Amino acid sequence: MGELLVLIVGALLEFIGQILLQAVFELLVGGVVEVMKRAYRDGDERENRAIVLLYLLSLGLGCGAGALSLWAFPHLLVKTLSLRLLNLALTPFAVAALTALWFRRSWTGAAQFHGIGHAYVFALAVAAVRLAWGQ
Repeated sequence: MGELLVLIVGALLEFIGQILLQAVFELLVGGVVEVMKRAYRDGDERENRAIVLLYLLSLGLGCGAGALSLWAFPHLLVKTLSLRLLNLALTPFAVAALTALWFRRSWTGAAQFHGIGHAYVFALAVAAVRLAWGQ
């Protein structure tokens, strides 16, 4: 019973820690995203290219944030693969939902959709890097 409690508490702490870390990085990414969106508002074709580049940027920054988090905290609290896969599935949705709540008043329409998409891609990249290379 004690081992199960330690496992559950460890899983919750890692989940909450990942969300907090991703929230900090998401604020940084959000600033970069806003600057790039403003730079490419001129034409439709340029805007579409900018959107693709922003998703790739979110993916790259997410991988970098995941690597940085592994450098700072190389040992995972959750040791079982099933809970780590559950974390990979749930954390990006939680981060995207928190991003939607955080920016619900300032973003509208396509900006809101893409902002939530960037948050999801970023969080998925962080969780995937931690799953793949965490100890």
